[in-house]
Amino acid sequence: MKSEIHIHPSAAENFNKKANEILSFVHKYEDKRIEFTESSSFKSARIPHHQLDEQEYIVNYNEGINLKDSEGKFIEFSFEMEGVKYFLDKNNYHLILSLSKQILSCFRDKISEKFSKQLIYNWIKLRFSSENSSISFDKYLKGEIKNNVRDITCYVPVANLEIEGTVLVGRHELRPLSEEMIDTWKGKLLSNTQSVSDNEHKENIEMLIQDIRCDYQGLAIIVCNYNAEEYHAHHIAREEAKNIISILAIFLKDIIIPNMKLSLGNIKEEDFISRTTSISFSGDRFAMYRGFKRKMTTVPYHRLDKKYIKLLHDLCFEKISCLLAKEEKNLNKFQERILASLLMYSKSAFTAEPTEKIVYILTSLEIILLKNDNEPIQQNLAERFAFFCSNEFSKRKKLISIIRKIYSMRSKYLHHGYSSYEIEISSEFMREVWLFFMQLIAISDCFQNKDDFVCSIDDKKFGGGILLPKNAV
Repeated sequence: MKSEIHIHPSAAENFNKKANEILSFVHKYEDKRIEFTESSSFKSARIPHHQLDEQEYIVNYNEGINLKDSEGKFIEFSFEMEGVKYFLDKNNYHLILSLSKQILSCFRDKISEKFSKQLIYNWIKLRFSSENSSISFDKYLKGEIKNNVRDITCYVPVANLEIEGTVLVGRHELRPLSEEMIDTWKGKLLSNTQSVSDNEHKENIEMLIQDIRCDYQGLAIIVCNYNAEEYHAHHIAREEAKNIISILAIFLKDIIIPNMKLSLGNIKEEDFISRTTSISFSGDRFAMYRGFKRKMTTVPYHRLDKKYIKLLHDLCFEKISCLLAKEEKNLNKFQERILASLLMYSKSAFTAEPTEKIVYILTSLEIILLKNDNEPIQQNLAERFAFFCSNEFSKRKKLISIIRKIYSMRSKYLHHGYSSYEIEISSEFMREVWLFFMQLIAISDCFQNKDDFVCSIDDKKFGGGILLPKNAV
C-alpha cells in the first residue's frame, strides 16, 4: 500500500530553493583533471574508486554520486547526458548534505539518507534532459517518495538460533523459518512467471529458493513490518534485530558463565549486524540482502523449545518486550536508562574473555546505579547493588565484598593488562548481576527517572522505605 505524501508549502519552497542552488553549480566537465587531494609534494598512486556496498543504490560506471579518493574524501558528483559529462565539484557537496538533511527531517521514518541523496542526483539528471527540464524538485520528491514508500515485511534470519514457537519481542515476532513459509515465498515469486519465455527466470527462482532452504530454513527469524522505502526498511530491520538479539541473550543461561561466549547471531566472531541477511516482500516485490550462510559456522546452536519460551514469560520477558515496543519518545527517563544498561550488559554475553565480561557488566551497573561522575564510584555502586538485591545484613556485606574484588580485577585488566580472574568470585558475581537485572526489569514502571530510583535505594540504606513490587526484592 502506497502512502499519502504531504509536504508543507514552506518546506517545498525551501527544498526548491536549495535544489536550484545545487543545480546552478553543476557544470560541463572540461578536459582537465579534477584535483581530488589536498596539496602535497607528491602524486598519489592510489586509484579513486566507488565506495558502494551491497545496499547502495548503484549507478553507472561513468556516473558518480558517492565517488571518493583513496583517503575516503569526496571527489565529484558527476553524470553523462547526451555524450557530455557534468559534475558538481567537492566544494559544493555540503549543499547536497544540507538538502538531504532537511528531506530526512520531514521523512525520517520513511526514507534513508542514501535514498534522499539518490533523489537529488536523479532530479539533477532529469533537469539536464530535454524531456524533464522544468520539473520542480518538490514535485519530483513527492512523486518518488510516494512510489517508493510502501508497506513492507522484512525477515531477518538469526544465525545459530532455532525456536519451536512464536515469541512477540517489541513490535516484532521471533519465529521459525519453516518449510511452509519458504513455499509461500516461492509461490509468490512464481506467480508472475506465466509465459514460456519466463523459463529461465523460473529456474533462477528455483535456485534462489533452494539456496534459502539450505542456508536459512529452520533458523529463527525476526519478522518486522514497516511503511518505508526498501533500503530504509532493511536497515531498520537489521538495527532492531540487533537489539532484539541482545535482549534475548540476557535470558539465556550462558550469560552467567564466566568463560562462555554466546554464538547467537554471530559468525566467526564478526559483529552480527554486519554479517546478517535480510529478506523482504512488498506486494509482489522480493528483495534479499545476503550476509551470513548457515553452513559458514560450526559453533553450537541455541534451541528454544516451548518449555523455554514459557520460562521467558515467567522471567519478565514480556515486560522488557513492552519497553522495546514503545517509541523512544514514549519511554520515561528511567526506562531509557534501563534499556541502555541492559544493552551494555548483553555485550558481556558475546565475549569468552572473563575480564572483558567484567568490564561490560560493571559499566552496565554504573549506567543505572550512579547519580553522576562526581560521587565515589566503587563504594556507592557496591552499597546500592547490595541494598537493592537483598534485605539480609550478611548477604549485603558479602555482595559489597564481591563487588570490590571484581573492581580490583577490572583495574588490573584495564591498567596493567592482567587478565587473570577468580572463577568462584566471578561466577557468583555474574549470577547476582543477572538476578539484579531481572529485578530491575520488574520495576521498570515504578520510577520516572534514574535519580528517583537511586534515591529510593539510598533511603532504604539509611533506614527508609523503597517503592518496589513485592516480587522485586
